[in-house]
Amino acid sequence: MTEVILSGYYGYDNIGDEAILYSLITGLQETNPDLNLTVLSASPSSTARRYGVRAVDRFSPWQIHSSFQKADIFISGGGSLLQDVTSWRSPLYYLGLIRLAHFYSLKTIFCCQGVGPLNRQWLQDLVASTVKSMDRISVRDPDSRELLAELGVESARITVLDDPVFLLQGRTAAVEPDLGSADENYSGLPPDFFTDRSGAKLLGVAARPWRDNSYLLPLAAALEKFLVERENFKLLLMPFHSSQDLNCSKKLLQRLDSLSQERILLLDPLEDPWEVIKVYRQLDLLLGVRLHSLIFAVLTGVPPVGIEYDPKISGFLQRLELEPACRTSDASSGSIYNNLTQTWQGRHQIQEELRDYQEAACRRLRDFLTGIDQPAES
Repeated sequence: MTEVILSGYYGYDNIGDEAILYSLITGLQETNPDLNLTVLSASPSSTARRYGVRAVDRFSPWQIHSSFQKADIFISGGGSLLQDVTSWRSPLYYLGLIRLAHFYSLKTIFCCQGVGPLNRQWLQDLVASTVKSMDRISVRDPDSRELLAELGVESARITVLDDPVFLLQGRTAAVEPDLGSADENYSGLPPDFFTDRSGAKLLGVAARPWRDNSYLLPLAAALEKFLVERENFKLLLMPFHSSQDLNCSKKLLQRLDSLSQERILLLDPLEDPWEVIKVYRQLDLLLGVRLHSLIFAVLTGVPPVGIEYDPKISGFLQRLELEPACRTSDASSGSIYNNLTQTWQGRHQIQEELRDYQEAACRRLRDFLTGIDQPAES
């Protein structure tokens, strides 16, 4: 068996990163059956139980070195691991792991990452010298390739793929997780949620805290106007990160005081990728501030509307030939309402285009992962 180590922002109950991990595990196991996977996790017992793989403490030097000594391949990704907006210490951790993998002569894979922003010159230099020495390099958007190329990584070596979550394409029609165990009845929903919709349409909203949360006020106004004009719509508030998004969703709920509470449902924080897919299969429209809320919409064919808090939102939407409704810094109720309305009116055409994108994205990802255990090219 080929021993593989997976590194990313895993074990923090961020459903976007958990979906990346689940997707990489399933994708690697399907394209390379002889791999034995170990995950570096902040919550190794939970990761091992949920996904049926070996997991070790990402902060334990002894466990990390022990795992690297036995490994053949190190995979760094996906997500936005190399950026210094939230912290300059975090990219040092991930770059340190790559260099440790080189020390142990492992094959190194840079997998589907979004790179940047990188505002510190010394960190730019460190990223360039580390990434250019890796065996295979892929990013999830053209802007990341452009940044790496500007830093000195040979552009021809960089493959632009998509977020690993698109490896789940084809699994969304009937969600039957074959890793770990999942409760068939997601506890965050009413018992009759999947069966008793009474013909109502469902608008999902995945908000996140950002700076002073001032964008919540125009967002609430736009949602109220959209729902007042469409009495057959209900609103589903969907926290993606348990420690951050739940309070933000509650603040948004407080601002929706003109709507009947029977038309609004606040979910418990989503914890597992298959739970997310089950919920998305019920949606008719999605407004998201989290990147992976938009990615799951595309994966499941739900027309997406995005609000940009980070350039990665507009970068992803541009690949779909869509534009964000606005930025959090200059959000207006009019722009959000107009985008919601236009997306709903054009939903059938959008859904056709999303299906084409899903299939192409999954194919690109599988091609990259196939044969990942073969010797590195010289």
